[in-house]
Amino acid sequence: NCSCAGREIEENISKEEQILLDTELSLGLSEIHAFHYDKDIARYALNGHLDDRLLRTAYESMMLDTKFLDEKDTPVYRFYDNLVANKLEGYDIKTLSCLGILLGKGEINKKAELLFKNYDRDCSNELDVNEGLAMFNDMMQITSALIELAKLKYPRKQIMITNYSRKIKESRKNSWTYLQMLLFQGGLVEKLSMQDFVAAFADQTV
Repeated sequence: NCSCAGREIEENISKEEQILLDTELSLGLSEIHAFHYDKDIARYALNGHLDDRLLRTAYESMMLDTKFLDEKDTPVYRFYDNLVANKLEGYDIKTLSCLGILLGKGEINKKAELLFKNYDRDCSNELDVNEGLAMFNDMMQITSALIELAKLKYPRKQIMITNYSRKIKESRKNSWTYLQMLLFQGGLVEKLSMQDFVAAFADQTV
C-alpha cells in the first residue's frame, strides 16, 4: 500500500505521518484497486471533470461510500471540496485519479504506470517538465487537503498537524526543484519515458 506521498508504508514513521496515514485510510479508497478507480473515474467524467452527481455515480459503481455528498458540512466533503480548483468546473479528473492511484490498492510499479498515463496529457508516451509539474502540484493539493481533513478529525492534535503543514509548505519549492533534478536532471532531460519514470517511482526516488 502507499501513502499520499507515493511511498511504501513503513513501520518507522513520525507521529504526524501516522496521523495522515490514519486520515488517508478513513477515506476508504484503500479498499479498491487503483486501476479500477482510475478507470471508473474516467468512465463517468464529462469534459475532463465530474460534478457531485457524476462523482456519486462513479463511487456507487465502485461501491464506495457516498454519504459525504449528502452532508456538505462534514470533514470528508470538505476534503473533496478542497480538491476542486475551479468551483464552476467541479472535480478535475486527473486530480481525482491521482488521489485514487496513490491511496488505492496495487503494486507500486503499476501505480507508477497509471500516474504516468494520467499526466501524459498529449499521449506522447513521454512526460515533459510541465506534465511533471502538474503531477507534483496535484500531489501537493491532495496532501494539503488531507492535512486539513486531519485537523478536523483530530482537533486535539491541531498544533502538531499545523506545524507539520507549515514544514511542507516551506519545503514545497525545494521539493519540486529536487524532484525536477531527479527526473529531468535539472532541465538537461526534456522528456521522460514511462520506463524511466516507473523505475524512479518504484525504487522510491520520487
